[in-house]
Amino acid sequence: MPEINLYGQTVGDIVPDWNGAAVLPREELAGQYCRLVPLNADSHAADLFDAYAQAPDDRDWTWLASSRPTSVEATACWVEGKSTDASLVPYAVIEQRSGRAVGLVCFMAIERE
Repeated sequence: MPEINLYGQTVGDIVPDWNGAAVLPREELAGQYCRLVPLNADSHAADLFDAYAQAPDDRDWTWLASSRPTSVEATACWVEGKSTDASLVPYAVIEQRSGRAVGLVCFMAIERE
């Protein structure tokens, strides 16, 4: 049964009739407003730190297994960990207008069967 966390977000829904997922490519995926590009600490850590520093609290970290990094260096270490984890398919979200990384997505626990 779903629960409501301290930010009023519903967590814990089950996806009925799940049939598995296709293999995700580790290549750029372009959209109208943003691009997803393979995550890279050297290219994305500073932008991501700046983006995360704008949030007033940690609600964006609800589903992450870590805390919000407190420096560019800590962000780079965190990003490097995601980039080298073979169980993840991590992408930086690049805003088309600015060309800056404004977030990231990590596809994980991909059930292929």
